[in-house]
Amino acid sequence: MRKTRRILFLFLIYFFIGIQSVFAVSVTIDPVISPISTEPFELTVTVTGAKTGTNYLRADIFKEETTDYFGETFTGSEWYNGEDGTHYFPINLITDTPAIATISARLSSIPANWSQSDHFIARVRRYTASGNYTGSEASASAIPITILIPTPTPTLVPTSTPPILSPSAPPYLPISSSPPPVSNIYITELLPFPDNSNEWIELYNNNEYEVVLNSWFIDDGEDSGSSPKIFSITIPGKSYRVVDLSTPIFNNNGDIVRLLDANVNEKDSFTYTTTSRGQSIGRNDILNHATCIQVPSKGSTNNSCLLSASSATSISDTGEVFGIDDKTAGEIETENTSSLSKPEYQAQTKQEFNNPGKKSLNDQLQEEELIQPQISNVFDISIKTGTTSTFFISLLNISFILCKMVLRPYD
Repeated sequence: MRKTRRILFLFLIYFFIGIQSVFAVSVTIDPVISPISTEPFELTVTVTGAKTGTNYLRADIFKEETTDYFGETFTGSEWYNGEDGTHYFPINLITDTPAIATISARLSSIPANWSQSDHFIARVRRYTASGNYTGSEASASAIPITILIPTPTPTLVPTSTPPILSPSAPPYLPISSSPPPVSNIYITELLPFPDNSNEWIELYNNNEYEVVLNSWFIDDGEDSGSSPKIFSITIPGKSYRVVDLSTPIFNNNGDIVRLLDANVNEKDSFTYTTTSRGQSIGRNDILNHATCIQVPSKGSTNNSCLLSASSATSISDTGEVFGIDDKTAGEIETENTSSLSKPEYQAQTKQEFNNPGKKSLNDQLQEEELIQPQISNVFDISIKTGTTSTFFISLLNISFILCKMVLRPYD
């Protein structure tokens, strides 16, 4: 009887041990052959013996015989190394079916006390849906890995001994850390009142070499309400380039034109006080900033003057009149001064500037425009008085005015 009880007891012990081994969960990692650095790497993990459900896998990297765990695990949407076990890489498990997953891990940084001679370990923690894991299970999954420890670069201490230069060697020239400031760039022509087109600005590079205008600005008067227009352009030496404006900025009845560099420093400007539809405002000479109305010569040498850009009025082809002062074609504005001139413009001044004592056809036509209202005034007086004598006197006055117009010779 006592022998039978002993056999039964041993049977029960082996039975429960067998059941425990059947339901034990194991986590294994495939060997990692390549050395690991701070770049992401992959671990192939096999989970067996777990029940159906979703578990979560976390990679640990640590130095042998320490418990300082490093590394981050990719959750599927981000890199994570926090305390929430259910936030790590998910793996779906089925009872009695091994599950294989590949997880991505990385060392965001390598501790300063690690060296190439140290031994390193990788292991995987398996978190259940409740956020718990078994330490012995994680330790059983550990495998050795190799980590590439970067060699610190020694800091070079400059020697106090000056270098020995050969007598024939050229002198040392320091290299500037930033390009020299750009200068000698001028506004030479402007179309402020376009006819079925956009406004544009013509720039001239008065240097012998190419310049790059990066993030420069075109603007009108400072704090005048319009936003500066940013642009970038390359201009060869002694050449023109045009900046087309997508939206208007300049006034038709006069404005200030300014060229600003990337630091919003003014590089050039001029003022005009009258415009004509479809005609440009051009500079006669960079030296004195004289401006006049011209036939547009977009991107090339300016044409001859039609009318000063500072005259009293200018009548467009649609009959619109613009102008704000009483200056004539011979009065030149010098809102700015410059030490350099544009050679191409010096021979293109208006004939009146070279011969101020000789009347031009344009001046004579303007005088005739003044005479025509006089004739109209005479008829108005005769109609209002209603007398025959007044009417004949009016006819004599008209005859005198017409004779003056016919007999006056044109120059």
